[in-house]
Amino acid sequence: MIAAAAVAASVVVFSLAGSVVPAETASSPAADSPAVPPQMTESVNEFTFDFYRKLSETDENVFFSPVSIYTAFSVLYEGARGETAGQMLYVFGFEPDDEARHAASANMMAALNAEDPHAVLEMANALWLADWFEPYERYLDISRNIAMDLKIFRNRRVPVQV
Repeated sequence: MIAAAAVAASVVVFSLAGSVVPAETASSPAADSPAVPPQMTESVNEFTFDFYRKLSETDENVFFSPVSIYTAFSVLYEGARGETAGQMLYVFGFEPDDEARHAASANMMAALNAEDPHAVLEMANALWLADWFEPYERYLDISRNIAMDLKIFRNRRVPVQV
């Protein structure tokens, strides 16, 4: 099944990113990239399998990118407060300490974007904001750190629903 391969590939990436690199491969580009903290690896993998279990309840083929979903909700989590933040923390297993979470996210993106002669990973991240909404600059800085090359778009027309 396509989804199983996508999930497995994602888990392998996170498992390898947090592992110790053998001495014989120490000169490879992956060895020079920052390690993803084990707790982040575990939380992404746990979310991946829980989400896959839910999606695979149908007979349809499913495909999703756990890294993309995790990254998007990481950006949202930075602006969440109260019950919403608590629910996101529970579902995604985010690190509660701000500095540790920001460093882990930066390391994850650096590890995924490390040069590798055998693979190229292209990620596109965007934040769509209503024209009238002005987020705090600190939020935008943190969001850019989490989702490298984050593009910010303004929606010039905001539909109003009554």
